[in-house]
Amino acid sequence: MIISKEKANALLQPFIETIATCIENAILEYNEINIKYRIRFTPRSKANIINDFIVANAKLELPKLDSVHVSDCKNPFSVYIGDYFKLRFKKFNCCLRPLYIPTIQMKSLLDQIPMPNMPEQVTNILAGYVWRDATHTQRDIYITCPNGKQNAWELKITVVKAPTLVDNLTGSDGFNNRRVFPKDN
Repeated sequence: MIISKEKANALLQPFIETIATCIENAILEYNEINIKYRIRFTPRSKANIINDFIVANAKLELPKLDSVHVSDCKNPFSVYIGDYFKLRFKKFNCCLRPLYIPTIQMKSLLDQIPMPNMPEQVTNILAGYVWRDATHTQRDIYITCPNGKQNAWELKITVVKAPTLVDNLTGSDGFNNRRVFPKDN
């Protein structure tokens, strides 16, 4: 069963900021790698490194939220939000479709086929980023709901950096002061 965009937006509100921050911080962490090494990475390696950073951030931050459970006992890493969503992190192409290796498990996720031992009402969703430019310095963050070969809906997440005296990324307490808000398309 696919939850509507309106209901998903309401249900995801308490989690959107943390999800987007996990993604944004992962990209910032990747950019801290010395450029002489980054230029050697293939696009696949770059995406894998960023995904590893996203997963590490998610493992630390998402379990702090109510009704969130993370699972990585079997690959791939998944986040369960209440009895409503199973969330995976992915890099998106320009059409907001995930870039992935076509496995049976991924096809099941995209086709919204219920997995064994999961409530039937769980909707599979993906959170990720898409590059806006060829230099990979500008990106957009989205949460999408795949439905076969297209998306049932997409939520664009706007990351707003709060002004701070220390710098734009880290506040005086050493933590990020970014705020994120969903933006309907």
